[in-house]
Amino acid sequence: MNRDSEPTPHFDEPAPPLPRELRGLTPRSVPPELWDAPSMVSSRRSGLIFLVIGFVVTVMGFLPIMQTWGLYFLPLAYLVWIGAAILILSIGYLLHFWATGGNLRYVEKADAAMAQIREIEIAESELNGVKTYSPQFSVVYQDAAMGHSAVPVRREQILSAPGITADKLAVSSLRFHPGDWVPVVWFPGKAETHATLYDTLGLNETGIWTTQDDPTPTPLWLTMLVVVCGGLLFFSLLWSIWAMGAYSPIETPPTGVIVLSASLGLVVAAVMSGLIYWQSQHERRRSEAAVARTAMARDASARGSTARSANEASTNEANANETSTTTIEDALHQPTSGWFVRLYSSLQGLILIVALAIGAVILPSLVVYELMVTANALLDDSEGEMEIAKIDEMIRVTHSGVFREYKIEYQLPARGPAGKDLSLMSNPEHMSRFEFDAAVAIVKPGALGWPWVSQIHPMERVIENKLPEQRAIDSDDEN
Repeated sequence: MNRDSEPTPHFDEPAPPLPRELRGLTPRSVPPELWDAPSMVSSRRSGLIFLVIGFVVTVMGFLPIMQTWGLYFLPLAYLVWIGAAILILSIGYLLHFWATGGNLRYVEKADAAMAQIREIEIAESELNGVKTYSPQFSVVYQDAAMGHSAVPVRREQILSAPGITADKLAVSSLRFHPGDWVPVVWFPGKAETHATLYDTLGLNETGIWTTQDDPTPTPLWLTMLVVVCGGLLFFSLLWSIWAMGAYSPIETPPTGVIVLSASLGLVVAAVMSGLIYWQSQHERRRSEAAVARTAMARDASARGSTARSANEASTNEANANETSTTTIEDALHQPTSGWFVRLYSSLQGLILIVALAIGAVILPSLVVYELMVTANALLDDSEGEMEIAKIDEMIRVTHSGVFREYKIEYQLPARGPAGKDLSLMSNPEHMSRFEFDAAVAIVKPGALGWPWVSQIHPMERVIENKLPEQRAIDSDDEN
């Protein structure tokens, strides 16, 4: 973009009429088609997404296993309340949105005027290493307060627009230039502090940017599917941690099982890496193509405007135009490669990629292994056999005020070295039964042939023939 590519500004021309929906005195009627404007669709989508999240969280909170897991991970004990809060907030948001109309309030209640742009600058900001560029429009307009003021007030203000990243800036161009007229809206009495460009409210299809990128939003059903799959992934990770403490085999499973789990983990990691690389390359190619199309459009615009305005541009106006576009030109030199390539180019990003790659292998491998351990335990319907056990330690630890660890460390002396350093996930009520270190473990063979301990009972209860199952039988006999 250069100075010659912009139309020569003509200041102090007669103001054009306001957009049709902003004409007339307030309160105005809102055209029905504005309910399908981009910002309105985005607001509805946000409310519906959080509604689904609240529903999923609430349903998960009612699962019996979640009540058990709440002993170990405290937030899970309040999952129903968390989900209910999200539901209430999302319903309240949607009701407020439909009652107030969101940004349609500006159409109905705001005063409006056509403002002429005198100068445009791009303000650069950076947050967490991400640079954004926000247009700053210096405008002048007549505040007639839509007929509520006898004498119009001439106002000169600088109005900001939402920022975009360097990638989007590289494939976008500002629709407005110095000398153009834009609608400005504000609520009565707040022009000095709350005036805003109407085109930044998302109530039309154009906005302040023209882009060569694909503006098609992600389908709502796909977003909902991602939310549900995220909940299932969270559940599977929690189940893996639970199975590790409740169903772990006494002996290490065969090497083939470990190899199988690791192999499946590598397959999942390879698929994920391929998808990430493909997405990054697709993003890079799309960005390069869009930049090329944008450059061609700018060159064509430059040739046309140069022919029309070669003798019209004054020195002051040219300087003003140069000031407003130089920053945009500088910003366009930011890298436009995919996010994965940019991440890879820094040491911190490289370390993060290595950590993600390791995690992409370990987590799927762990989930596959724990699913096999779960199947070994839950598909085992045998009664099990009693073995003498010795309690080494009762562990009750709270980590960071959130994670609680209830674990019984024990030995099975009859199994020699393989029976040492064993542990079983427990709970406060179960641990309170033990007064001595003598105990009896119920050992089952396992559906996949991996022996595991389903429960540990105090020795004195066994001597008294008062195992929980036996007490239930005794109670039935007494009745």
